Amino acid sequence: RKVARGALPRPGSERPPLDTPYRAPATQTQQIIASCFSDTLRTDGIGIDDDFLDLGGDSLLAMQLSMLIEQKLDTPCSPDLVYRHRTVAALDKRLIAKQAHDCVVPLQPDGERPPLFCLHDEYGEVLIYRHLAERLAPKQPVYGVRSVFSTTIETPKMRLEEIAASYVDQIRQVQPDGPYRLCGNCFGGVVAFEVAQQLRSEGQDIGFLGLIDTAFPESIRAGLQKQIRIGMDIGQLLRLPVTDLASRIRKRSGHLLRWLRRRFQLNWRYSVPARRNQDGRSAQDNVQSASEYHKFISQQYRPGPYDGSLTFFRVTRRANHSGWRDVVGRELTIVELPGQADATDDPHLVEEPHVQSLAEALEKSLHRLADV
Repeated sequence: RKVARGALPRPGSERPPLDTPYRAPATQTQQIIASCFSDTLRTDGIGIDDDFLDLGGDSLLAMQLSMLIEQKLDTPCSPDLVYRHRTVAALDKRLIAKQAHDCVVPLQPDGERPPLFCLHDEYGEVLIYRHLAERLAPKQPVYGVRSVFSTTIETPKMRLEEIAASYVDQIRQVQPDGPYRLCGNCFGGVVAFEVAQQLRSEGQDIGFLGLIDTAFPESIRAGLQKQIRIGMDIGQLLRLPVTDLASRIRKRSGHLLRWLRRRFQLNWRYSVPARRNQDGRSAQDNVQSASEYHKFISQQYRPGPYDGSLTFFRVTRRANHSGWRDVVGRELTIVELPGQADATDDPHLVEEPHVQSLAEALEKSLHRLADV
């Protein structure tokens, strides 16, 4: 979109004609940000999707706007943030997490290396990384990035990409420029992958991206096909006695129905607008809600091609990395950690007894970076 600067209205006039349809501010925060836009640009009737540059903004006005937003909302807002998120709606999504609480928390701040940022688990917290941080001391600083929803009662309504964008802003407050070191366990690995994508799109270097036992996000269709394949080898089934065959089919059918029910319960709960707002939730209720929502947005997320390297940590043969191999453009390194990988074992690699092996493997990877 291009707007002729000479055709822009005089200061104090109405919103200029734009290609973007007008949408009025819907929340108090959006109203405040829109009023800051109006006061800075001296233009009335600004919609939440109107681009700051299209409205006549420049570097000097971006500085004035960021200062005014900081004053009105009492939250940090840099000119760089205005340039990267140039609409009221975009700024609102980035600033709302800052107003709620600081997502980046130090788990082990000592050391001269660039910090390692560990993205939260499905419950939104980062204390699962405390043992890992202790074992990486004193050389490697470790910061946890907890969920924007971990201390709020309101049911979240953001996509994984939007949540990751808020983490990018806060990570860059701690470390303005790369190379960045990122990792995440299970769901946190999915978030770390998207954070790395967005940092690279901003021209930043990713020194290290580690996924710890992180399943590749599957669409419902792909997941359904996988569930049907599990335990349903036709040749094997035909060799079973009739009674065993009926038992196997009954067992697998029950498992498949439970899987479908869980998937569609999440879609129903968070896709239907009438069910999104739930008042009177306790903090414990919200922990469960955050877990369910994180699962939901992970199911909706489709990782795109990643032009970088990735290190995948797993207990031998347990976690399937094939989906990640399909999207990683450079080297994908598989690090096998000791441990049992049978059907009854469900190891959490950031906890005992696996965390020591994980810390040693991570230290080797990060030490190689430090020597480069």
